[in-house]
Amino acid sequence: MKRYALCSILALTITTVVSAAITGSIIPNSTSPVPGPGDTQAYTVEYTANVASGSAKADVLFLTDSTGSMGGYISGLRAALDGIISGIDASLGDVDIKYGVADYKDYRDWGNYTNYGVNLRQAFTDDTAAVKSAINNMYAVGGYDLPESQLKALVNLAGNWLSPSGDLGFSGRSDAQKIVVWAGDVEGHYLGEGGDGPPEYYPSLNETLAALNAKGIVTFGLNLGGSSEGLDRNYGGDNQATYLTGGTGGRLLNNLNLSTGEIQAAIVDAVMTGVEVLTNITLALECDGDFLLQPVAQTLIGSWTAEDGDISGSLTFELVCPQGDSAHFDMVLLGNGAELDRITVDMSTIPEPTTCILIGLGGLALLRKRRP
Repeated sequence: MKRYALCSILALTITTVVSAAITGSIIPNSTSPVPGPGDTQAYTVEYTANVASGSAKADVLFLTDSTGSMGGYISGLRAALDGIISGIDASLGDVDIKYGVADYKDYRDWGNYTNYGVNLRQAFTDDTAAVKSAINNMYAVGGYDLPESQLKALVNLAGNWLSPSGDLGFSGRSDAQKIVVWAGDVEGHYLGEGGDGPPEYYPSLNETLAALNAKGIVTFGLNLGGSSEGLDRNYGGDNQATYLTGGTGGRLLNNLNLSTGEIQAAIVDAVMTGVEVLTNITLALECDGDFLLQPVAQTLIGSWTAEDGDISGSLTFELVCPQGDSAHFDMVLLGNGAELDRITVDMSTIPEPTTCILIGLGGLALLRKRRP
């Protein structure tokens, strides 16, 4: 067993969880010291992943603007729903798909719209009657200004995708591919921008993309406006929907006609693409301890096909040496949001007054390429 002994301050041990559909090894190579407890140091993780196949499970969330201007779209979605689900089932009959429904309005529409920017109407389920009921009970009403709360909604639905209960208990599955089909007709409020709600209430475009990529969520946009209009207006530093869909491995459909036939075809195509093609391979960092790990999640590695073979690269992150006696974080390999490989890093502080260094990388020998 190889060991990389650097110092006697932090001990690092690694355990693994067997993956389901995508296998790979993640190889850390960290040598830089942290000057002392509470100080920050950048580390680089080099990785190699051998991708085997996609997941046979998918969680698909229908997310829509439900303010007054969206009446035609929501009516069309109601009418098209049976055909949408039938079309997906006909093309992807071997995939275990669950559906969820959520909507967003404005900060001053109160309730969950104020608290989270998003209202969960149906957690992920294979009960298509419940999905249909959730959409049938959604009406286009309210809204206080033209920009809406979709950036806040996307951040909070990503952060709560796996939550099993509560206001945002989406009840998503860690081993399922994650797809958002997002529809709207106007741009979203962003960090520091005035208007409805406190300026600091909203995330930036960068923060929104990072939150989606932290869970590997592939995002498809159904834009009722044209290119650079509607959902895709340049507002907050970039064309919003192009930036978010492209940055997660999804795509944007502009000038969507409100006819039920086009809505149905667009959603069926988006779900089929999200399930059949691995467009988002992500290495994410997760922590829930009392120390700082930045970025907490995220680097988008990119798309993958069978011809691509092994994926290699590096991720740089910052770690604040913990004040306590231990700290934990995970490195997670995701394929279109399905958790495919997880490495748990357990660190125990060995008291010494001035220095912290990561050691004990011999646990890396536990990593091995695995195939389902």
